[in-house]
Amino acid sequence: MAERLRFYPNRAKWIVAALACAVMTAGGIFVVTDGHWIGLLPATFFGLGFIVSLILLWPNSSYLELDSTGFVIRNVFRDSRIPWVDVDYFEARRVGLRKMVTLNFAPNYKALPNARAVTRAISGVDGALPDTYGMSADDLARMMNDHLQRCVSENGSIASNDGAT
Repeated sequence: MAERLRFYPNRAKWIVAALACAVMTAGGIFVVTDGHWIGLLPATFFGLGFIVSLILLWPNSSYLELDSTGFVIRNVFRDSRIPWVDVDYFEARRVGLRKMVTLNFAPNYKALPNARAVTRAISGVDGALPDTYGMSADDLARMMNDHLQRCVSENGSIASNDGAT
């Protein structure tokens, strides 16, 4: 795979989330102005949700980028790079109420063993992608597995960097 592929989160989803958070924040503020301090709880919680939603709408703040050596997950301007050789497989599975793309690291991957053990004990997997980038979880997992198989077979000599993210 010579080219880089980049996928962005579904903007409509984050616009709806921003609007919903704005309405709930306004409701909390209205309750506070009516003399009930309990309105600070929803105003603060949904106010933070509104800010995060706006950040996720910012261009290039979040994406999934695939190349021949691995993939980059950028979430709220923070990058995590994972080489293909460090991944065993991807699968679509329900985590809580949401269907997500999860991943399990290769058996020889040694980085962060305690954190991975806790994550595996809670969810049964090593990690998950933060979004489905406008695709269904099943389609994204299938695409990620296809790239994983193709790139590992084409670049079998790629050495793992043991978890540098």
